[in-house]
Amino acid sequence: MIMKRYLSFLIAGCAVAFISSCSCNLKTSTFERAQTTALADGSDASMTIVISYELPDRNREMSEEINEKVLGSKYGKMNQSDILDNYIDDRTAEYREANLPLLKMSQESGEPYASLNWEEYITGSFSPESHGTVSYTIERYVYTGGAHGMSSETAINFNRRTGEEIDEDDFFTDGSESQLSSLLTQKASEYMKNSGNGSLFVDKVEPNDNFRVSDEGVTYIYNPYEIAPYSSGIIKLTLKWSEIENILK
Repeated sequence: MIMKRYLSFLIAGCAVAFISSCSCNLKTSTFERAQTTALADGSDASMTIVISYELPDRNREMSEEINEKVLGSKYGKMNQSDILDNYIDDRTAEYREANLPLLKMSQESGEPYASLNWEEYITGSFSPESHGTVSYTIERYVYTGGAHGMSSETAINFNRRTGEEIDEDDFFTDGSESQLSSLLTQKASEYMKNSGNGSLFVDKVEPNDNFRVSDEGVTYIYNPYEIAPYSSGIIKLTLKWSEIENILK
């Protein structure tokens, strides 16, 4: 889980960047920030935000696209040195706006609220290039009260040569939806049977444009509640290259 992976960052208080050489042969910088902010002076309630994600060094358009997908459209074209500070300030303001009234009610009534702690953990990283495509995966865990938090994964794909984003229409031939759906439905049924994690919400699993590319094939990602219950977690269905070679552009 992302939360466990980055607990060691909680002592950090400022953004840092360092150059790394990722396996997709892109030269990248990794931007990291970890901050825990109290809801109010003297309160034990707090919001913890931990962020660590890669950006390419010399592709502004790709970086803007990733920033928008990782943090939101507001931050895409913002100066990189300001992005994480602004994001954390905005999320902290949202946290306090939502929870300060609850804290006041708790103090007045003497009854504790169980949902005053918020957590947010975000990572973003490139995968090795395959078939001229570089995939980027964003992992996110968010808890804002309630019975449980929410984990999700979102993939973005880029043309390795041009840096342009690739979607299903760029990757698969026209009219391929039916074959993709048939393959995905079969894979999902096998996955649910083997995992013992309940049953699907849907009779047919449709392609959702949330996929990443590897030497193994094309892996579609379905987040909790998308096609199955929360207890089934994030479902990943890999279509091997040999299974889809007739519908590739």
